[in-house]
Amino acid sequence: MVYMVVRDMERGQRAVQAIKADVGPSVKLHLLQADFEHMSQVQALIAQLRGIRIDILVNNAGVWYPGPFRLTSDGLEQTLAINFFSSALLTLGVLDQLAPGARVVFMSSPGEAPPFSKVECSFKNI
Repeated sequence: MVYMVVRDMERGQRAVQAIKADVGPSVKLHLLQADFEHMSQVQALIAQLRGIRIDILVNNAGVWYPGPFRLTSDGLEQTLAINFFSSALLTLGVLDQLAPGARVVFMSSPGEAPPFSKVECSFKNI
């Protein structure tokens, strides 16, 4: 079983249909919804996953908001909340569910590399 976490269920359903069209209708995909901007939603996701053995965890949430600076309702800078803190919280929250030999993968994007990485960032308000 593959659990796919999406922010938008409608777009997630379209992704499931595309995957099934490509891989085959017997693929077992289960959609869960969470907005990784909100740590409370990540914690709710952890609760939903409780008791499920995890063989592979792929953290692929990511955005790039070059400005203006914005805090989430949790008081975190928005890009860091989504790209880093939420994936770290999810991973730590399910550590005890990882199967022996399980793998945890953190995805990144070209936005982390030049020329975007040359964007001047201010960490004074973080």
